[in-house]
Amino acid sequence: MVITKLDKRHKFASDMFEYMIRFKKISWYSQQDKGVIGFIEAQKWFTENYGFSTEIDLLAVLDNTYTFPPAVDVPEYLKKPLWAYSTSPNRVGLRIYTNEAELSFFYLTFSG
Repeated sequence: MVITKLDKRHKFASDMFEYMIRFKKISWYSQQDKGVIGFIEAQKWFTENYGFSTEIDLLAVLDNTYTFPPAVDVPEYLKKPLWAYSTSPNRVGLRIYTNEAELSFFYLTFSG
């Protein structure tokens, strides 16, 4: 697991989130990076603590190309998500995107 502060090199993700947690796309377990298992555990933890979210690519499509009509009841997790994830084969590793407050709570839970 690697935590990275996002900057403009991370395109649309840095417009919505401050940090990225990256897990290697491996199926074996190591003390430093649990790979796929670690990603699934983190995704489950974020869902339990902050509610449902969706793929970062889908949020970017909504953010860049779709204007919600006033009559549409848009779920809060789509308006201002607390976290998102990516399993895209075009990226290195499995990723969770979040902000400083949520990352701090996550780090306290998983750092030990």
